[in-house]
Parts: sequence; C-alpha cells; structure tokens
Amino acid sequence: MRHLALLFALIATPAAADEFKFGLQLDESASALPRAAVLQATAEARTTCTPATPPSEDCALGLVAAAELLATAGLFDEAERAARTALTMMETLRGPAHEDTSVVRGTLGAVLLRGGRYGEAEPVLRVAAQTLQASANGDPELLADHLMNLGIVLAEQRRYADAEPALRRALAVRQEKLPDNLLAIATARSNLGVLLARMGRDREALAEQQAALTIRRERLKGSHYDLGTSMLNLAELLARQPDAARLIAEPYLRAGLMTREAVLIPGDPRTTLAQTMLAENLDAQGKRTGALELYMLAYAGAREGLSPDAPLRIRAAHNLARFLAANNTGLPVARTLLREASQGVLTRTARAQEFDERSRGDLAQWRGVFAGGVAVAWRLGGAAPSPAR
Repeated sequence: MRHLALLFALIATPAAADEFKFGLQLDESASALPRAAVLQATAEARTTCTPATPPSEDCALGLVAAAELLATAGLFDEAERAARTALTMMETLRGPAHEDTSVVRGTLGAVLLRGGRYGEAEPVLRVAAQTLQASANGDPELLADHLMNLGIVLAEQRRYADAEPALRRALAVRQEKLPDNLLAIATARSNLGVLLARMGRDREALAEQQAALTIRRERLKGSHYDLGTSMLNLAELLARQPDAARLIAEPYLRAGLMTREAVLIPGDPRTTLAQTMLAENLDAQGKRTGALELYMLAYAGAREGLSPDAPLRIRAAHNLARFLAANNTGLPVARTLLREASQGVLTRTARAQEFDERSRGDLAQWRGVFAGGVAVAWRLGGAAPSPAR
C-alpha cells in the first residue's frame, strides 16, 4: 500500500525522448561493438601497461585508446581501469595541470558518464574544466567538451539549475572561439535544448533545437544519426503543443526513425524509442493501423533488448495493452501486457531504498501505468469502475 499510495501522489511527467551528445566523442551512433573482439583488441595495452608499469607516453595513449573502445562496447569497468591507469601515468609524466593530462582526465570523466557513474564523473570533469580555464593557452575545443560533459552529468542527476550554466558556457566557447565549427555548435545547441525541455521551458528549447536542426540539415546527409536525433527532439517538443502540432510532428518522427533504422542494428533501444514516439503520435491522430504496427514492433524490440523493468520496455508494454483494450481486441494479450508493465514498475519501485527527490523523479513517469491501468483492468474484466467514495 505504501508504494501505491506514494506512486499515485507523484506528478506524471512524460518519458524522456531526447538524448544528450557527449563532448568527448565515444562513438554514439554506430552499431554495438562485439565485446569479445574489443577485449582481444585491447588485451596488449591492458596487460603490458598496468599500475606497476613504469609510466610512458606510449602506455598512457594506448590505454586511452583502449578505454574509448571498451566504453563503446559497454565494458565500463575495464574502461575505467584503463583510463585511471592512463591518468596516473600522465600526471607523473606531465604534471596534474598539463593540457595532455586534462585530455586523459576528460576521457576518464566521459567513461564514467557513459557508465552512469555521475557522482564519480562530476569531480573528474570539474577538475578537467578548471585546469583548462586557468591556463592562458587552454584548448577551447577541449574546454567546451569538458563543460559539455559536466553539464550532462549534472542534468542526468536532475540538477538542472547547475547544468544550465555549464552547457551555456560550452556553447559560448564554441561560438566565440570556434565559430567555423558549426556542427559542434549544433551539438551544443541541441544539448542545451534537451536540458531546457527537461526544465519545462519549451519555447526556449524549441528555438535551440530548430537552430541545431538548421545547421545539421545544411551539412549532413539525410540519413545521418545526428540529423535524425534533431528531428526526434523537435518532434517531441511539437507533440507537447496543441493538437494541430501533432500533424507537424509526424514527418519529423518518420525521418528520425528512418535514420535510426539505417544506422542501428534491429532491436536497438534507440530505434525502439523512435518507433514508440511515432506510434504514440499516430495513435493520437486516430491512425490506428499504423499505430498498431509500430506499437508491436516497439514491444518486440523492447523484449529483445531490455530488461522487464527498463523504462522503455514498461512504456512499450503499457502502450500496446492500452491500445488493444481501447479497440476491444486481443484482450487476453492486453491483460498479460498490463500485468507485465505493472510488475516492471513495482520491480523498479522496490529498487529505490527511499523515496527521496531523485527516486520520485525517476518514478513519476510511471504513475500513468497505474492510473491508466485501473480503467484498462476494469474493461478487461468486463465491469465498470465503482463510484469514487
């Protein structure tokens, strides 16, 4: 009862459909690398360059390269070990304030960010940024990267008021010091737009995403992953506007899904998210045939690649259950899906030790699974809800 009472007390928020792009790039758009192949490719660097090995530049650089590969393959523990060893070596060779050391420190911060270790990433990235800011000859591109990643770390901890100055500063550095690097400016504006959307400042977010999309449209191929992401972010903002905006959002959603299907392997969660967004849009417009097909594809992808309590899998199961029940078809399947979605929410709830602000923020988006599920459950049971007492 305690869990349910608290969940019903939460304010529902839409599931995030946006994503941040890292400053220090650890290839975000390519298909996942086979872990066994990555471990084999990095084995020499990891075995010959250990904390006990005399520091050398070759070892440090080899470990940085290994860390980036390992992180891309999702091997975050191995990536962190390689990056920390490289940082220790570089601090010994160059000193803690040297720009080369800041590069390695930033890589460690990016690895920790990729692994969701935000509390550990924050101080690493702060030191990396502060070191460059204090240097008269600090590389502005590197400084913008560190500030970008710091802003993402803070945003992912829902510390939006702290994240905004970091992301705005990253954008300002790129605009002032790197005015010709327009794609980097587009990335910074897109990230700022993501943050502003999460803060509920849709008008400002829309302006940033439109500016990023304009740049990317002029300089990227139509199938480029970043261009697709801009379209999805813009569509998500349009979908929050009055009903007429849904018609405007649909072509952006279709284009965004196309880019992900072109680049990512089948079943990738990023493709599943794009399918879900388009399905919800079509459903809201009353385009039932197209919505059902995409709801089914999204659920199949979620089952293949996500755990039962993953937010996107809960969303996919609940969407399909709600659609089937609303159209009075496949009711046994809908009942099973609703049970699965609710169990996923409860499992996720049980993992939160205390209902502090972060837990509440994480769980708020699932209030709809229960609130909407009540009406669905009564419909599946062939009864009408009892009058409220």
